[in-house]
Amino acid sequence: MNNPFTLTFGKEPLLTIKREDVYSHIVNDFSAMNPSSQIYIIIGARGSGKTVMLSEQYDYFDQKDDWIVVDINPHRNIQEDLASALYEKGKMQKLFLKKDFNLSFHGISLHLDGENPVTSASAVLEKMLDYLKSKKKKVLITLDEVTNNKNIKEFAHDFQSYIRRRFDVFLLMTGLYENVSSLQNDKSLTFLYRAPKIVLKPLDLQSIRKSYSNALNIDDKTADALSKLTNGYGFGYQLVGHLYCERKTIDKGFLDEYDEQLRINAYDKIWSSIGESERKIVTALLGKKEMKASEIMAITGYDNKNYSVHRNRLIQKGVIVCPRHGYASIALPRFKEFLENACN
Repeated sequence: MNNPFTLTFGKEPLLTIKREDVYSHIVNDFSAMNPSSQIYIIIGARGSGKTVMLSEQYDYFDQKDDWIVVDINPHRNIQEDLASALYEKGKMQKLFLKKDFNLSFHGISLHLDGENPVTSASAVLEKMLDYLKSKKKKVLITLDEVTNNKNIKEFAHDFQSYIRRRFDVFLLMTGLYENVSSLQNDKSLTFLYRAPKIVLKPLDLQSIRKSYSNALNIDDKTADALSKLTNGYGFGYQLVGHLYCERKTIDKGFLDEYDEQLRINAYDKIWSSIGESERKIVTALLGKKEMKASEIMAITGYDNKNYSVHRNRLIQKGVIVCPRHGYASIALPRFKEFLENACN
């Protein structure tokens, strides 16, 4: 049969496990009469499913007649790309006519009537958003894998002004913890510092088990064994399904390939982003299903304050989880095997 699982980062998979709590929270807030926030930042480890969540939100709002949804590359000129996209999707050709203003975005020449011609992408965007507000249209902008770069900082300042002017514009971004943290800690972007962050938790194992059972046509015992191999890790879910679809068995070759793909596609980069202080906690947890905070502090020598700081960073990086109050465990599947091989 055709393999329904994908190993390509950034590509929306044919099969996904929906995080209903996160999905519904964002949808309900953005759809509310008075949203509590017009921006959310989704963070998690590489391969945790950030792009999948972004795509699900994009698809939901893109089907709504009163929404215009645009996906923008955060590493290009965001204002210009956004103006170009809104021009096309917002059907605003009637707004841009004749004299006074002529500005080209990606081959589209815009002309604006008026006594006060505008000369920048930011000014054009304000005209567009004001026009869309008069037509009772809302705008959702999605930015995937943001970093602390000039384009993001310039756009963040403009977006803050859109909020002040009560435009119906919403922003959904994804990024790795270290990149988002660098962006939010920029002293000129205090607005982003207050933006709510959503840390993606592991996928539900029961949902993974059911997905494998249906997609691979296997018995419950095999589906259960496969689901446990993923530990709820988004890329692990795709990778395990892909490998079993090809191999039809869980043997040493399967596990060796699984470990190698995890290392190449995610774990090398994840481990390099973890500082020495945080690595002490990870090392203490290796091979343990879970461990009490007091035991971790005894091993690492951290007091409660230092432990809490490093633990929270690891949670936001998607490396560990707290399965219950006062406990911690490794979130990533076969991370112990990865580190053992990396140290040899």
